Amino acid sequence: MITRIHLISIATAFATGALCGGMLLSVIRPDSDRAREERLLSGPPRSQPAKKDSSRKDAETGEKEDFFQAFADTQGLESRDESWEKMSRLAERWLAHSPEQAFLTFLEVPDREHRRGLLNRIIGGWAKTDPDAALAATELITDRSLRQELIETALAALGEKDPAGAIDRLETMSGLIQPDLYARVFAQWARHDPGAATRRLATLGQLTARRHASRAVAEALAREDPAAAFDWAAALKDDRSRNEALARAVQVATERDAEVAAEGLQLMADGPAKREAVDQLVDRWARRDPAAALAWAKENTDGVTQDRAFGTLAARLAESDRQGALDLLDQIPAGEMRSQALHRMSGVWASADPESTLAWVEELPEDDRRSALNGLAEVWARIDPRQAAAYAEQLPDDEASKQFLRTVSDSWSRLDPEGAVAWAAGLPGKGGLDAFQHAVNGWARADPREAAAYVAALADPALRQDLGAHIVDSWARWRPAEAAAWAEQTFADPDARARSYREVASHWLRADPLQASHWIGALAEGADRDAAVEALLQNVGSTDPEAASAWAATLSDERRREEWHRRLER
Repeated sequence: MITRIHLISIATAFATGALCGGMLLSVIRPDSDRAREERLLSGPPRSQPAKKDSSRKDAETGEKEDFFQAFADTQGLESRDESWEKMSRLAERWLAHSPEQAFLTFLEVPDREHRRGLLNRIIGGWAKTDPDAALAATELITDRSLRQELIETALAALGEKDPAGAIDRLETMSGLIQPDLYARVFAQWARHDPGAATRRLATLGQLTARRHASRAVAEALAREDPAAAFDWAAALKDDRSRNEALARAVQVATERDAEVAAEGLQLMADGPAKREAVDQLVDRWARRDPAAALAWAKENTDGVTQDRAFGTLAARLAESDRQGALDLLDQIPAGEMRSQALHRMSGVWASADPESTLAWVEELPEDDRRSALNGLAEVWARIDPRQAAAYAEQLPDDEASKQFLRTVSDSWSRLDPEGAVAWAAGLPGKGGLDAFQHAVNGWARADPREAAAYVAALADPALRQDLGAHIVDSWARWRPAEAAAWAEQTFADPDARARSYREVASHWLRADPLQASHWIGALAEGADRDAAVEALLQNVGSTDPEAASAWAATLSDERRREEWHRRLER
């Protein structure tokens, strides 16, 4: 059996990371010793786990399979889908033979998405037979979000066989009080043994974890017996836990029987959670029986809650009873819910007949027209963007028309970003500029490389800088290194470039903190590097103050350096 000490001892050989003070850090520390920095960045020379017992006999053919060779064969395939399929099957076979070898080898998969999926599969299977080793193995992961995900996978797998043991283990994990983990295990437990799950839940010491778990248990109970779930949730002593558990049980019951759900809703205390539960209940009920939903709302709600219910009903009625929706709209006072109802109603009708919907919208009072126009624009631009754009260009230059232009631009850019940008580029005035910016932003979300090339060629430096910031934000979410290189070449303004570096660092640190810290450490001293370092400090300051303090010391701005040291010492 592989031990926790064994796994940690081989961390530097099989995982990219720095082993300091007995804990694998999620970011490297800055170091003035260049030789040591190189060692931390690259680690010792990579080698595969020893090939001892790395093959097995096939039960049917009697032939031996060399797992390491099979893994190597998957790496040269041109088809990404074929590579994934073969690695998935290999992981299943290798897991049964040697989970530790499989885990350490699949750490080396270069494709991040594939690596994540394969490691989850291995850890989940491993935890069912040796949870201690599986949990210890997660310490080799330098990406904090992936490590957390694998821990959840291990505990969920353990929870299927031994939920009580999983909860006990979670409570003893220092620094890992994650409420969602409790909820996941308790949800599984409550489905199989609700009595034991509810008894253990009552002894859970951490309040936030107990609240999350209470919602999960209430959901599991409501799927079997909503009335019993309501009774259990109503007996909880903590007010917030009680109301949130009731809300979850009502939500589940709504999917099955709106009348039963309405009974549970009456047990909830007034507040945001109850108003949201009313919205969900009315929306689902109205799909099946709008008349019954309306009758219930009139009798059981009042004030803001009733306005919200009527707004939801009007929008739902628009799908089947136009006049009924209009009659109900007359009962909703001016405000957010009336605006939302108008928005949804016009969108529903525009999907069938944009022209007649437009005629209705133009007859509305000014305040109502603005909300209805937005709903019309969203749908119309998806159905016929050029026709919607032609109408938008005829509107008077007011706030409603500007919003219509923005909405058309947004919707059009999701379907045809280049076409939307070409149209918006020719629009005059402030409204045209807003529409153009929205179109380019939509293009950046779809294809940041193409959008970046377009923006880089713009003649207006101020516009180029403003649009470039949105491109960096979109690009850095999936290719941070490319976004950083583009920002360096594009932004002449020092402040804009520093802001872009901060944005890149923030996204990169969430996805791959070790590689992000490599990039930050290699930046030249100055405002750009300081901006990226501050993003790192915000990311790790509360979880690794020692490493954060070391990074803060590298800030070139003395005032910011001292300020960060004071913050970290608190």
